[in-house]
Amino acid sequence: MENYLSQQRAHVFSNVGVLIYVFDIESRDVERDLATYVNIASALFQYSREAKIFVLVHKMDLIQPSTREDVFDNRVAAIRKKTAEAVAIVRKQKPETAAVTSDADLEMQAFATSIWDQSLYKAWASIIHDLVPNLALIEEQLANLGGAIDAEEILLFERTSFLVVSKWSSDEGECNPFGDRFERLSNILKSWKHTCSKFTGTPRNAEQFTDFEYKAGANFALFITKFTTNTYILVCMPPGEARFNSAKLNVSIARSWFRFLDGPIAAPAAAATAAPAAAIATATTSSSGPSQSTAVTSASGSGTDLLSGPSSET
Repeated sequence: MENYLSQQRAHVFSNVGVLIYVFDIESRDVERDLATYVNIASALFQYSREAKIFVLVHKMDLIQPSTREDVFDNRVAAIRKKTAEAVAIVRKQKPETAAVTSDADLEMQAFATSIWDQSLYKAWASIIHDLVPNLALIEEQLANLGGAIDAEEILLFERTSFLVVSKWSSDEGECNPFGDRFERLSNILKSWKHTCSKFTGTPRNAEQFTDFEYKAGANFALFITKFTTNTYILVCMPPGEARFNSAKLNVSIARSWFRFLDGPIAAPAAAATAAPAAAIATATTSSSGPSQSTAVTSASGSGTDLLSGPSSET
């Protein structure tokens, strides 16, 4: 660490976009942890002033639930104070004057995390969400696509980690009472992906499946399919076989509208900001058949039910 902060300081901290710093809430030497953070943050502000800071206060499950929020708030307050001190060091100010530093210089987001719940997925998804280029365009395209195919929610996942890159919800989807459903879906899908890897003998980072369908009778239907080279898409919608098949076809048609996700190619022209509604076939036939699930794996081997996979490793 000392070598990074002295001899390699300029090399390590130049052109940095993001600093992700993890604090152990059970640490026995908090002052030393904060002093190390100040040294790193000051180096970051010196060479990469536009960088964002994300702080993970980890192992929060070890804190009593009744005091967990207060402990987290106190630790975050201490970290923000040390962040201001780091800015003051770079500006050659006295630490006591650092409080007047503008909020723009203190762009830091903190998350309480644990390996025993979905908090890590939420933290990493938030970080990935902030780093995605053309995010406004992606969200606009998802909204257009969702409205055209009568979806309730659409999620866009990163292929390997299954972290949520972007999402869209209709008015009906916004009424869903489960606020952590996106993190839970990431956890379930990654677990199922690992199960596919186990039974097919393929590496965990490989592409284990190309298409998954789940139809819950008269309640809802969803499908997950390979979207672009680096993403999967999940579409949740009302039941109805014709509507479901039409949506799958139109998502396949819409792939070309999202190909900019796979690399630094030219973004779609202004005309492309509207979803390919002309190519969207509508369907109103409903279906209330029995609940069923279907999985198609890309490697040899049998499919695995999403709801029966083991918990994923974090």
